[in-house]
Amino acid sequence: MRKTVLAVLLALALTACAPTAPAPTPPEDLPPIQPRVEDQPGDASPAALTLQEDLGIEVNGAWYPILQDAAPLLAALGGDYDLYAADSCVFPEWGDDKEFEYKSWCVFTNPDEKGRDIWYQIALTDDTLQTARGIAVGDTLESVYAAYGEGYYWEGASTLTYSVSGQPGDIASPNIQFTVENGLVALIDIYYPTNVT
Repeated sequence: MRKTVLAVLLALALTACAPTAPAPTPPEDLPPIQPRVEDQPGDASPAALTLQEDLGIEVNGAWYPILQDAAPLLAALGGDYDLYAADSCVFPEWGDDKEFEYKSWCVFTNPDEKGRDIWYQIALTDDTLQTARGIAVGDTLESVYAAYGEGYYWEGASTLTYSVSGQPGDIASPNIQFTVENGLVALIDIYYPTNVT
């Protein structure tokens, strides 16, 4: 299982260096956005995936939206990580792309023009953290469907993808991917593709 997770993370990291059009500049810092409000009783299906409400991570009751300065998120996650850095494929003039590898998750960053690390991806490898809709590694495929609805597509045989655009195969759309093994979530990847426009 650990080899599968590492292989998926390596493949995603390598695609970040693929030749592409210029990447968007990260937006200015925004105030923290509150996690999504639960669907109201009587709703027929879960709401569509949104950048503001779904693409981020909650740590100890605080919400950290994606594509923001990683410093507050890393402080909340603690300092027990291995750091890997390399010249940025996307923003080489600004510094290094970095991977902060923890025991239970990995945070990936790109540099910005202000010298900050902007986080664009978090991969969850166990049930310590969960998505904004309450899904964690180990949950059933049925619980993912119940939380996120029918607006998904499969990438290969084991990766269930929900994207903000809702368009299958839209590699430029921010998304959440669930790697599924034997009907259970084995990896959750919350991802904003900074290398594609």
